[in-house]
Amino acid sequence: MSEGSLVYQLVTLTIALITILSVIVSYTRNNDLFSPVKIFIVFNIFFYADIYFNHYSDMVVATYFLQCLLLFIFSLIEKPIKKDIFYVKKNLNTKVIIVIWVLSMISILNQLIIIAEFGGILNYIGNIALRVEYFKGKGYILVLNNLIATLNIVYLSLMLSSSNNSKNQKFLFVLHFSIFVVMALLSGSRSFLLMTIMVEIICYHYFYRRLTVAKMAPVVLSILFLVALLGGVRNSMDTSDGVISVKGDNVEMNSTHFQYGLIPLEIIFNSEMKELSYGMTYGAFFTNFVPRQIFPDKLDSGGVVFTKLYTGDRWGGLSNLATGAVTEGIVNFGPTVGFSVGLSSLALLFLAGVLMYNKLQMILASKYNYIYFILYIYFILAFARYSYSDFSYTYYSLALNVFFPIILVVILSKIKFISLK
Repeated sequence: MSEGSLVYQLVTLTIALITILSVIVSYTRNNDLFSPVKIFIVFNIFFYADIYFNHYSDMVVATYFLQCLLLFIFSLIEKPIKKDIFYVKKNLNTKVIIVIWVLSMISILNQLIIIAEFGGILNYIGNIALRVEYFKGKGYILVLNNLIATLNIVYLSLMLSSSNNSKNQKFLFVLHFSIFVVMALLSGSRSFLLMTIMVEIICYHYFYRRLTVAKMAPVVLSILFLVALLGGVRNSMDTSDGVISVKGDNVEMNSTHFQYGLIPLEIIFNSEMKELSYGMTYGAFFTNFVPRQIFPDKLDSGGVVFTKLYTGDRWGGLSNLATGAVTEGIVNFGPTVGFSVGLSSLALLFLAGVLMYNKLQMILASKYNYIYFILYIYFILAFARYSYSDFSYTYYSLALNVFFPIILVVILSKIKFISLK
């Protein structure tokens, strides 16, 4: 064993110990399984796990060490909330249920149109890997397709926070959930399915019954397995003979998600600096709302800029690497200032999550708790994602895929022509 390998193992062991200590401190101080710090730690482990199995450069390891250290500090800062939060369950709002189904029909119709444009279900499934090229310049299609995921979460949250759910209402929700699962599987996106299910588990935890480590352990393991399996299935699908089959002998598990946070860091720390963006990738959050047909030269997000400059546009626009907070900071402001900007912005978002958590009791006790809670948890997840994703994409997705459907539900459910009580 070389001296360098031994040092690397000692450093990663130190990182692992800091992470374990963060989990212990966080759980000891606050046994709420879904407090923000615990969510941040899980994301920080999951999307950087390959650091323990493969060798990465010194700066990559140092960056991850600082991120883990930040989380340990926040595990000491986060305050627990009351174990049993009191709030009065309301009567089920039928108007909201009607609105959810009406909007869901738009999402379902959109999916059917996409399948028809591909020439049928087999052609659609066979070309899942090319979906980025198909959706280029058609952002509205993605928005409509993703609509059903947030609607299903609103549906569940409403049901859990209501007191008079009949068997028929429960059946309708299960039907809606089943339709969502089918559409999510057809989308080829693992996050579309699994992130939605994770949010719904968190809703169940706060609105209905607190979950324990023992109950969540098999769920977490199942999600890890499904992430790897669905990625492998997506890349192994073959419909060339008119039937759905698997390329090769079997489906290979996909484990690239364990490297999402590491790959951009490894690239940027081992490349010559390119032209700096000076904050323009953050500004892409605003220009992303303008269709490219109207604004052809609109700003590129951090992932697009990074992929073009540091990989030579390796996938020709069909795919882009996400940056993460630190890499995006360096893309904009260079190694020294950019590193500080990236790490500081991550720390500020972690702080924002902890402060929002202090208001959770008030959120759950509010009249529209089923709406406010969804916004709360998606903000926490966006803060967690920022360590491996880029700013404009993360918050643009939050605005279109979460805020937009929720606003539609709230506005349409108040229209007077729906007279049901």
